[in-house]
Amino acid sequence: MTDRPVHLVLCLLTAGVCAAQTASDSPLTDLRITRINSTFSLNGSLAGIGSTASLAGGNVIYTGVDASAVNWNPAALSFLDGRSLILDYTPPVAQDISRYYDVDAEVLSQMESIRDELGTPASTVSGPAVSPSIGFSQGIGGFGVAIPVHLGGFNGGIGFGYRTPLVLDAGLTATGIDAGISSEQDLDGELRTIIMRINANLTGSMNLTLQEYTLAAGWQPFHGLSLGASVSRLTLRATALARMQMDGILAMSGDEYIFNDPYDPSIDFAGGETNALGYTFDSRFQGVGWGGMAGVAIRLGRAFQIGVTVDLPRKITADGMFHSLGYTIPFIDLEGGGDTDELIDPLSIDLSKLTRTEKNERLEEHSLILEQPGAYSAGLALGGRGFTFSLRVTQYSGAFAFDLVGHERRGLSFLYGGGVGLDFTYFFFGASVALVDELVPADGESLNEGEPLRGIPLPKVNLGFRLPTPLGIRIAGIVGLEPAPMLRMSFQYTF
Repeated sequence: MTDRPVHLVLCLLTAGVCAAQTASDSPLTDLRITRINSTFSLNGSLAGIGSTASLAGGNVIYTGVDASAVNWNPAALSFLDGRSLILDYTPPVAQDISRYYDVDAEVLSQMESIRDELGTPASTVSGPAVSPSIGFSQGIGGFGVAIPVHLGGFNGGIGFGYRTPLVLDAGLTATGIDAGISSEQDLDGELRTIIMRINANLTGSMNLTLQEYTLAAGWQPFHGLSLGASVSRLTLRATALARMQMDGILAMSGDEYIFNDPYDPSIDFAGGETNALGYTFDSRFQGVGWGGMAGVAIRLGRAFQIGVTVDLPRKITADGMFHSLGYTIPFIDLEGGGDTDELIDPLSIDLSKLTRTEKNERLEEHSLILEQPGAYSAGLALGGRGFTFSLRVTQYSGAFAFDLVGHERRGLSFLYGGGVGLDFTYFFFGASVALVDELVPADGESLNEGEPLRGIPLPKVNLGFRLPTPLGIRIAGIVGLEPAPMLRMSFQYTF
């Protein structure tokens, strides 16, 4: 938490009295927040549908072929042994971060720092009960279907896949935010005591969902040699909502003034004046992008295969808007810089309309751009007697980046990487690493407040099991880092 956001929030909560203070004042008498609830959940897998696609950090060839080949190499679809169905499911699992980290103490420390800056040692601070959780959101992560096609001399296969490579949900609720202020000021040659009480509740949520629909086909022009291609349609939806409900009362020289009072005689409501407090924010974006892959699969005997894929870079442009509605105190400059006293213009105080506020509404159109890197990959798979070894090397082209057009572009530029996978029929292990460089805006700085980071390793590890059932359905469970934590169940059926 930086100094500037602390000052802005506190000035918003205590606007009337902050406006009257000088640099030597310490107006804060008490500060309290009853409860803060925060949630963060993640779903999806960048590796693709099914357990097979998670081996070696994303295979390009494998000895066993199912509908997951739609994502890792469409050429392998011509090697299907039968019709294949896959369904991925993410179970709801969440952890309370407070079990591992004293969040309450950290929040109380930040509140005490506010007291030290804007209050006195006698000012009381009451820390909130904090309930932060992080986990996986429940839902279908993807599904796929693949069918072998043999017509005359044509040997091949077709497949369709749907997946959610990324679903991010975050929420924040802060209740019982309460601040008390008392300040003695010389106004118009008269010493007056100003007392103010502000209370507020804050709610906010954010969601980002990336979906992908893929149509793929593979064909064997010669026995053991297959060519394939796929085309993908990607959709991006992002929303962010926030609302702060605020109420307040101000007392001066025995007279009381209430914010949000529609009957305040000092406010000319008919003339457009207001004494409301509060803030709302709403942003929504939606866009579409396209991607594609070409692949070659060579089967040199069932136990030895070689594969090559070219995955095109993907770019999604989502158009949307920012809509904000807030009420500000005229003598507070939230756009200014510096310390608290520099945000206040005491000369703008209208003693006859102490609770007057100004309505500020903005509607701005923006575009979000999400980029995913392309890749040139080659790999091999060796298998037999219940064991398969797979290997992959990749040269990347492009970046995984986020760009708010007209503002800044940040992300990671992917360089190269590779991975290995070990499959023991019922248990499997996959590990890979990609080297990346940090992207920074042209006029910005690195996130580590220094030079841009170069050659950052992004590891990926997956552990899983695969069990058959009497109904012919194989159930696979995967736990791993991709690089974010990932938990997924896959149900596979071949007939």
